Amino acid sequence: MATARRVRAAERGEFSAAVTTARALGLDARPEPAWRQRDYGDWSGQCLTDLPSAEIAGWIAAPQSAPPGGESVDEVVQRVDRRLRRGFADGLHVVVTSADVVRVAALVVLGAPGTSYGAIDVAPLDALEVTLNGDRRALRSLRPYPDWL
Repeated sequence: MATARRVRAAERGEFSAAVTTARALGLDARPEPAWRQRDYGDWSGQCLTDLPSAEIAGWIAAPQSAPPGGESVDEVVQRVDRRLRRGFADGLHVVVTSADVVRVAALVVLGAPGTSYGAIDVAPLDALEVTLNGDRRALRSLRPYPDWL
């Protein structure tokens, strides 16, 4: 695949969809814990309509709020920020992760508050392109598949 030939390095979350997607893209992506899916704790695998509406409303409104046994938006922001601060090698670096972590990466790059999490729509296979130069971070684009190929 042409995309894989331009890539200098690739990382992925440690979940099956990230492994499958990286393979399908022809990427030899190494697992990186920072890119794991958000942990929804006791709510994992459940339909939102089956959960207590008051708890859902509070969780959506407050980025520091987490599902029982799960992670808050703020916690995911902290782990993604730590990974971005470690930096990357020069050249195109690809990360394969879930849409919720892509949203958080956009928040981190923009320096936006966790309350903006719901204002970013990310579909499966969307690509967030950022530039990193020391402490400078810039969002270049959020492009749908296959526009980024």
